[in-house]
Amino acid sequence: MSTPTNPHRFRPLKRYFSRQHSLKIRTNDLPLEKGARGVFTASGIFFVCVKLIVPLAYVYILLVLLRELSEGFPVGFGGTVKRYLPPLAAVISVMQKSSVFMEIWAVIEGLFFIILKLHIYWLQSKDPLEASLSAAPMFELNERRELWERIMKCEMEDPVVFLTGWFFDEKLENITKYDLLDFVAWSMFEGRNQEHLTHDELEQLKG
Repeated sequence: MSTPTNPHRFRPLKRYFSRQHSLKIRTNDLPLEKGARGVFTASGIFFVCVKLIVPLAYVYILLVLLRELSEGFPVGFGGTVKRYLPPLAAVISVMQKSSVFMEIWAVIEGLFFIILKLHIYWLQSKDPLEASLSAAPMFELNERRELWERIMKCEMEDPVVFLTGWFFDEKLENITKYDLLDFVAWSMFEGRNQEHLTHDELEQLKG
């Protein structure tokens, strides 16, 4: 006997393909405007270079650690590196001329990034609803329309209570159109603001 299928059952979560297989939405997964050049602009290249500072700082810290190990254990560790990894040994020897200022800067940059990530995770733990939106399935326009219609069918009895409840029971006359659009953009477009939507998504939001 076959099990009846539920017509309201959602399809499995999509996997997003950016730098790695993930169920979490990343910047590279967000849609672009038609004809957009992405990072291939002067400002885009600049911000990519800025983002590369952190991994470069970690590489620099690693090289400093390898240099200290080579100096502390010249026969064991240093000799092994020279024998099996001569290119790395050459890089470590160049690090002998490394400035103290660069080493301190790299450590501060690396620690700042770790503290920043921990702070973000802490903030998300204080607001699990906000954190869950980053793992929400990214819908196509027609899928998002279908989901919105289902929500409206469930809330048709008292939509005023539904809306005002999300605004801490604020009176309906005090809630502006911009507030409503911002709420729908946040709830239906993976936690984004309406200013961050594409032209097609903005038309769907206002439609």
